Amino acid sequence: MNKFSERFEQLRIEMNLSYQDVANALNIGERAVRYYVSGKRLPTVEGLCILANMFGVSTDFLLGLSDEK
Repeated sequence: MNKFSERFEQLRIEMNLSYQDVANALNIGERAVRYYVSGKRLPTVEGLCILANMFGVSTDFLLGLSDEK
């Protein structure tokens, strides 16, 4: 897994969100969300911003560019 995948999955679990919850917020399919976890796919820039807002962290943190949330 890459840094994004690790942090995405950790935050999703901490917030008690299902894959479907995240998929609904991003307006994508659940399978695409599962690809994020496996490292097969990254979100679009728009999706990354939605996730950062949803999790209350910076995009840099999600991408592994910073350790500061």
